[in-house]
Amino acid sequence: MPFIYRSVIQRSDPTPKARELLAVFPSMVNDCLRAGLEKKMSDFPRIKELCWPRMREYRVHDSYRVSAMFDAANLIKKFQTDSKRTRAGLPRVSNEYFSASLGVYLEAKELLLPGNIRTPLNGHTLAVLRAKGVEVVSATMTQETCSVIYRKFVQGVAPRGMVAVDLNLDNVTTFDTEGESIVYDTSALSQIHEAYRRVKSHFRRNDARMKGTVWRKYARLEHDRKLAVLHSVSSEIVKRAAAKKQAIVMEDLRWLRDMYRRRSGYSAYYLSKMNAWPFRQILHQLAYKAEWLGLPVVTIDPDWTSEKCCECDGLMEVPPVEGIVVCSVCGNAIDRHLNGAKNILRRGLRSGPGWSAGEAVTGSNLPGWETRARVDADNPASQR
Repeated sequence: MPFIYRSVIQRSDPTPKARELLAVFPSMVNDCLRAGLEKKMSDFPRIKELCWPRMREYRVHDSYRVSAMFDAANLIKKFQTDSKRTRAGLPRVSNEYFSASLGVYLEAKELLLPGNIRTPLNGHTLAVLRAKGVEVVSATMTQETCSVIYRKFVQGVAPRGMVAVDLNLDNVTTFDTEGESIVYDTSALSQIHEAYRRVKSHFRRNDARMKGTVWRKYARLEHDRKLAVLHSVSSEIVKRAAAKKQAIVMEDLRWLRDMYRRRSGYSAYYLSKMNAWPFRQILHQLAYKAEWLGLPVVTIDPDWTSEKCCECDGLMEVPPVEGIVVCSVCGNAIDRHLNGAKNILRRGLRSGPGWSAGEAVTGSNLPGWETRARVDADNPASQR
């Protein structure tokens, strides 16, 4: 497995030297953009050859000159790609920022950038960047934040098993090849959304500008609170998978938003709740956290994982008991989320690493298919 790149961001107060560079760096990028667009160049070596004499006029460290030309080359490439699909505006940098990819080091409790620009780091950022095998790659600063990109060489893990992840609106259910099923309660996500929806509904001022400001404020607060819940759940799932050396299998839900658009027949309240469900965020977190530990990730087609029986592939029917489904063929009665997790595991075993295509054709042939008592992840009394 190659180098894996990640980033960590923290709030930061720029020093006077950093503030001077924040004001100058956007002009450097825009100069390179104008020159590259005029000559129709997007290749970094050619941009560098073309713009280096102009960059020498700026009294900054060479690392920032290189970064400005590199950023300009990437913006031109993006503009050329977007122009093939739609009418795209000419790229221009207006926000104050600067970045450096050469000469960025950790020194004591500070991040040292070229030109002797120093930024104090908080405890979380220091712990991340001082972890074993981590190497600092680059840094980007704005008026309020400092973002650091780092990397680590990850040795792939040969999986001994697999754990399936079934995402639901109010919980995440997992089931692995050892027969262990765990339910992670995520009902707090819906509660957070409903709380902020009620707060925003009380806004009565007929002022579009203020309304937009208020909406963005509460959207940011809602996002941050949801993110804390998702990180807790995804970290626990990946931690358990790493301890057992299990690959992670999950559904490809990229199409799910299309089901909950306007004129889809659902109520406005239901559409609001479903479109606020951050399923993509938790799938993204599971993928990159597993990748960072060298665990394989398998993505499967989600069609019929909830509707078919995990034992015989018969269609499931919903009885009066809430949360339970019964197979119309074999009579198997099972929790609907556990049934979905078992079906996801079956498909993962068919296509995942280390198993033959003939495995997992029927549920009873799976290793550990006799499910243990289900564990509620947030109830310590149920832990074994």
